[in-house]
Amino acid sequence: MLKIFLALALFVPLTVFAFSAENLYDISESSAVVVSDTVETTTDYHRTLEQVRDATVLVSIKQGFGSGIVLNPEGLILTNYHIIHRVAEEDLKVWFFAKDELGYYKVKVVGIEPFADLALLQIQNIEDKAPLTYLELESDGDKIELAQEVWAIGHPLGMQWTITRGIINNTGRDSFITAYVRLIQHTALIQKGNSGGPLVNKDGRVIGVNTYVTKPDESLGFGYATRSDDVIKAVQQILKEGRILRPAMGIQSVNLNEFAYQAVKDRYGEDAEVPQGIYGVLIHSLEEGDHASTQGLKELDVIVSVDGHIVHHNQDLHDVIRNQEIGDVLELLLIRNRKFMYLHYELTELVFTEFMKYYDKREANLENKPEQQEPKPKVPDPGQDDEPEDDITDP
Repeated sequence: MLKIFLALALFVPLTVFAFSAENLYDISESSAVVVSDTVETTTDYHRTLEQVRDATVLVSIKQGFGSGIVLNPEGLILTNYHIIHRVAEEDLKVWFFAKDELGYYKVKVVGIEPFADLALLQIQNIEDKAPLTYLELESDGDKIELAQEVWAIGHPLGMQWTITRGIINNTGRDSFITAYVRLIQHTALIQKGNSGGPLVNKDGRVIGVNTYVTKPDESLGFGYATRSDDVIKAVQQILKEGRILRPAMGIQSVNLNEFAYQAVKDRYGEDAEVPQGIYGVLIHSLEEGDHASTQGLKELDVIVSVDGHIVHHNQDLHDVIRNQEIGDVLELLLIRNRKFMYLHYELTELVFTEFMKYYDKREANLENKPEQQEPKPKVPDPGQDDEPEDDITDP
């Protein structure tokens, strides 16, 4: 079996958020923060690397730190959710690159998006420093290209405000959390401390939020950043609605190929009706009463088309669903018992609770590991010169 090892970049405390676990997506009246309800994307945008550096912050907690991105002049900060997972709000601090400023700023949590490993923070008492230098997110996915030159900025291994350069190797890797979120694979060197920092293009526009790094064997590995066109949708929804709603089919599926065909025969017996010689997505592990069953799907159904879009692989299915809304009804073309049939299928909501268990499990796994020497966050000193068998780490 292929093995993927996941570890947290930061040691995080076991204290809970300032708002309850069941209300982590909603901004209650007691925790609401007044922020702009949008982030801008302009056509005449350009930022130098120095400006990108100034718009990249250090996000610190008691046991570690990561990076963050300033999204507007008023101090809206984008970072990785895993940095602040179950951290008390009073323990969150933000530092800027500033030669004449050694202090930090407190922040409020605006909203979180664990599916895409994102969190929005609002800096408090920023009036004396505003308007801030900020970065824009690229909303046009067609401008994220293979072999495109990119720059990563963050605090790798405590080396604060470090800039590295690389190229994009792949524009659409599935996220390690959910396939509905896509990652950019790139070669700009990132390490622990880069989490939540920007991956920018030649214009200084953010095309990705750095999240993971792979280190197979002794090589430096690849970096992974959540695509900006996926990020901006999440940011806009949090700002406008205070919570994230993601559509889903609520199924377990596998790409239909010769390996899946043989696995079905081994599990269900030689009499199992599974088509051969075609592409599609095979449904498995259905349980009575779950959403897929109530919508009419059955065990070993093979989906070959959704709303007229041909489905060869799971990725084709995810690409269609990503642009839908909860409650939308899709027309599925299935193969069942060697016959084609149509089925109208209503989309459900991607369940939030299981993703919190995912972060809790990773946190527990980290705590059970032998202690390692971690770089401690220092007072910023900008005056100084500045499914292969992978080991996957949150940088």
